[in-house]
Amino acid sequence: MNNRRVTTLLLIALVGLLPGTIFPAPLPCLTNLFSQQAQAATPRSRDSLSPTLLDQKTLQLANRGLWAEAAERLQQLSATDTTPTRHHAWLAFADLFLGKCNDLKELSEKVKSLPANASDPAAAQITETFHLICQGKLDEANTLATSLSTPDNKDVLLQLALAAVSAKRSNPALAVEYCEKVTALAPDFAWGYRTLGFIQERSLKDAAAAETAYRKALSIEPGFKEVRDLVVDLNLTRNNFDGAVDVALSAIKYAPRDANNYYRLSQIYTQQWRLKEATLQLDKAIALSSDNPRFYRAKASILRYQGHLNEAIAQQQKAVALSKDKAFELIELSALNELAGNVGAAADKLKEALAQSPSNQVAHQKLVLLLNKQKNWQDLADEYRRALVLQPKQAILHLGLAEALLKLEKADGAIDELKEAANLDNTDPRPHRALGAIYLERKDYAAAARSYTRALNINPGSVEDLVALGYTYAQNDDYMQAETAFVTALALQQLTGGGSGGNRFEVMKSLAVLLLSEGRYSEAATNLEAVTASQKDSPDHNLDQFLLCQARSLRDRSAETLKELSESFEKLSPGEKTLNREALVETYLKLHKADAALDSLKSLSESERKASLPWLTLEARAWRIKGDLTKAKELAGQAVATPDGHTDNKADSYVELAQILLADGKCAEADNAVSKATELNSKSFTAYEVLGRIYLKIADREHSIE
Repeated sequence: MNNRRVTTLLLIALVGLLPGTIFPAPLPCLTNLFSQQAQAATPRSRDSLSPTLLDQKTLQLANRGLWAEAAERLQQLSATDTTPTRHHAWLAFADLFLGKCNDLKELSEKVKSLPANASDPAAAQITETFHLICQGKLDEANTLATSLSTPDNKDVLLQLALAAVSAKRSNPALAVEYCEKVTALAPDFAWGYRTLGFIQERSLKDAAAAETAYRKALSIEPGFKEVRDLVVDLNLTRNNFDGAVDVALSAIKYAPRDANNYYRLSQIYTQQWRLKEATLQLDKAIALSSDNPRFYRAKASILRYQGHLNEAIAQQQKAVALSKDKAFELIELSALNELAGNVGAAADKLKEALAQSPSNQVAHQKLVLLLNKQKNWQDLADEYRRALVLQPKQAILHLGLAEALLKLEKADGAIDELKEAANLDNTDPRPHRALGAIYLERKDYAAAARSYTRALNINPGSVEDLVALGYTYAQNDDYMQAETAFVTALALQQLTGGGSGGNRFEVMKSLAVLLLSEGRYSEAATNLEAVTASQKDSPDHNLDQFLLCQARSLRDRSAETLKELSESFEKLSPGEKTLNREALVETYLKLHKADAALDSLKSLSESERKASLPWLTLEARAWRIKGDLTKAKELAGQAVATPDGHTDNKADSYVELAQILLADGKCAEADNAVSKATELNSKSFTAYEVLGRIYLKIADREHSIE
């Protein structure tokens, strides 16, 4: 045995006898373990094994957090090992950290197939511990690792395994205890300090202790980038910008040719709004690494803050050209173009992003918002169709396409899409609500009522849908059902203290209008009095007052309330007068004030009156009330001959013609006219009332009662 070998063994023996030694007793086992590791290590690492039992090259990779490279090296080192070794155990930890559970499973099976290592029996069991952790078998992993541990155990990797199990079992305090043992046993293990700080920061929220641990890791390995970033982030969280700058500057001093260090410093300056200094650092980063897209993106962001949008766009275009993730950079470029007012270019960039990454939800959502803002309904519909090719079962996409088609006045296509959306998602009331609105506009009241009812089946507490349903029933002359819907809506609003579907007074107003239609004038007036008293500052106050005067004049039938009705109408805006003149004339006629009705009609031109079926019908009614049946019959004849897409209007004109004929004693002709009215509108109570009077006139009491 040569002198150098003897000296080395004596030194080892002395270290083994020292109190608090990092190696386990008894000494013979230590000697065997060291010899085996030395034989497996490279010539360089044989001279200086760390207390972690990692050779210096592997330790340096671990201390920089480069576990992928460390794993690759450990695979090479363990390839020739004939028994389970620390190479296998450390490789198991690397695979666990990297989330390579399948590789770790193969490693575990390989280690189990090898003959036992009498010099280091814990190696195989530690390997299996990491495998069990990766498989989520935490209780088994804890039992196995704990069985290896003794109060005086000084195995660094075992302590790290116990820390990993504890952290996974949501016991961070215990994990910290094991990490502290790791760092005490292996003061050269920067990764141990990194792990200790990470748990202290993220789980225990002890920022001060975490920074102490991180700084110890950096004192061991100044090139540990992850830890340096963690220290910077900790300082920024506490608004300690000077501390963050100092750490970033130390990184530059350590590695002046690393462009990322200048980029990190620029980020800190940007957070402080020290934009000129941030730009200077970015320029240094670009000088060192001109092909990094994030440097140009960061510069574009600063230029945007400074209001230099065109220059920002130019920098972001460079980021797009250099980036592998072009979709992401194009989305950023689109945002800059939108800020600069280049809305068309912004949309084009999002389309380019989607061409690069068709399933990119961020680009899709931003494009939808932008096209909505532009009111570019055709492109919006095209975008939804493109997305539906990829996700045909997404109800929300069918719903969006339906909305776009409605804007394009393609209601039939919208109906198809809404039905598909409703079929795909039976928990969303919106497709049914939208269908109800379409059917209501088309005056298909039965279909509208079915749709709103389906919406209510999904969301029974929707005041909005109850009000819409009530309005639909009212339009279809289903007054009892309409009233039930409105009253229920009011009760729900009182119960919930508001909700969607308009405020309480809007619902009360809807109910009042229904009561007016039913002839329940006193109840209508009561509701409208509450509305006008509480909504004095509402922009609709004059209109509400007009409705109230309608109800009062029909209830009281006095000269005073008739005058108030006329005055309230005159206070309406020109647009409101146009919309409510028919209601005014109707009220006059119900009060048998034919002259007042005719005076109001005179404000319309003769061409307006003759072109509109409702106006002709009302004028005919006025002349009938005045007793001029010839004039009334002439106007009613014009009315029934006037084309009108609404069957209700046409039915009303036949009812009026029947009333004129009945007044003239022509019962058979009146019967014929009213029959046409009921064919057009089977729910016209006025038509049945007139038919009853016709039967009374001819003394057919049985049919009259029917």
